[in-house]
Amino acid sequence: MDLLLAVSQEENTVPYTFKATGLKVYSFEEAIFYTYHNWHFDDFLTKDFIDWLLILKLDNLVQKLEKIKELTKYSEKLMYFLSIIYYFNKNQLEKIRCEVMKWEKINESKLLKKEGDTIIFKSPKEAIKKYEKAIKIESNVTVYNNLAISYMKNFEYEKAVIAFKTAHGLDKENIDIILNYANALIETLDIKTAIKYISKARSIENNSRIHYLNAKIAFKNNDIASAICHMEEAISVESKDNYFYYLSNLYILENDYKNALIILKKMNTKNENYYEKLSEIYALCGNFSSAISSVNKAYSISKSSKHLAILASYHRQNRDLETATRIIKMAVNMPDNNLAKIEEAKIKKAKGYIKDYQNIMDSILKEAKSKYFAKNSF
Repeated sequence: MDLLLAVSQEENTVPYTFKATGLKVYSFEEAIFYTYHNWHFDDFLTKDFIDWLLILKLDNLVQKLEKIKELTKYSEKLMYFLSIIYYFNKNQLEKIRCEVMKWEKINESKLLKKEGDTIIFKSPKEAIKKYEKAIKIESNVTVYNNLAISYMKNFEYEKAVIAFKTAHGLDKENIDIILNYANALIETLDIKTAIKYISKARSIENNSRIHYLNAKIAFKNNDIASAICHMEEAISVESKDNYFYYLSNLYILENDYKNALIILKKMNTKNENYYEKLSEIYALCGNFSSAISSVNKAYSISKSSKHLAILASYHRQNRDLETATRIIKMAVNMPDNNLAKIEEAKIKKAKGYIKDYQNIMDSILKEAKSKYFAKNSF
């Protein structure tokens, strides 16, 4: 089949890179061609792909693709995608349909797992539904493990323990599953059993998560000093960002802000989260000049109302209410501005406008209540 090139526009220098294979395409027609030859990868309908079509100013195609959200089966989505432009004739499309449906029937469990994997962190509730369906078709150790992780993300720790236990029964020497299981046990406060599985993991290898989980156990037992020692061991084995954050927080609990800063500054990743945490520690020390400088760096990366609200709070705490007011006016006019509204109320209170403070807080509570009941209909 000949490749139909760039009829969507005369020239396009912005490629789209398909994540599964790394292949770059320069037109919607090339994307269709790629999908036809690589449809097993299910790589054609991501937010990035839709955004790319908008860059190409193919708004009409984006509107057509919106219909795909209403379709449930992978084969339906794929066939609709391939039929959007006149690229295949009816006989070719029917041949593809038969091939896809046959493959889909054989690989239904794998498809459900793949769909769950793509949303496990953004929408754990939806991922749980996918994994539960997959397990009914085929008992699979990876699906049980990922189902348990979804339960953890959804704070359903008891269910996570059961799913991890099943996964462990299917693969008793998998150290990741063993440690995942131990982590879930800690969350349910079954410390004795958690220690048993941590010991089993230690007999397999010196994994950094062993020390991290021992730190969590020490923290649960209110032994912050021991938790700090275990986290230092974890970092000596593997320098992971979340380990530095966790250890820094432990030092903060001990009011040891000097070491909290030392640990945080050892991190390799200097993103908005890093600068936000850095500003928090400086603020706790009363060093508002450094706190303001750090959160400004966070805002320069994120451009979020959250970091403007934090910036305003530092100026408020530093008794510079004029600057705090100027900044918070910007923040409350941005999306996701709940934190900004709360800070606006605090600034009003600091200025002595108690009635304004009460009105803003009342408005925030009413809005929160309305959203809660809209989401959770009883």
